[in-house]
Amino acid sequence: MKILVVTEQRQGKWNHASFETLVAAQQIAGAASGTIGAVVIGKGVAALAEEVASKNVAEVLLVEHELLENYTPDGYCVALKQVVEQAKPELVLFPHT
Repeated sequence: MKILVVTEQRQGKWNHASFETLVAAQQIAGAASGTIGAVVIGKGVAALAEEVASKNVAEVLLVEHELLENYTPDGYCVALKQVVEQAKPELVLFPHT
């Protein structure tokens, strides 16, 4: 099973629910012999992507664009739609905030 965790950050700082979601994904992956990918969206968030890469994930997808600097539902939905279509995960997990 391929699991994709959508992480959440604001102005370069993590929302801690992202790590709770990652732990949930790790538990599911362990039970289902799955793999975990994480997506980091924003502008100037490469350091955050590197941090998430150290958290026992198979891959980190980095989506950077200046229009994603500030969260907007429309912008993030467009970006996430493209990521999900390309990555083809069987399960997508979002932090609940």
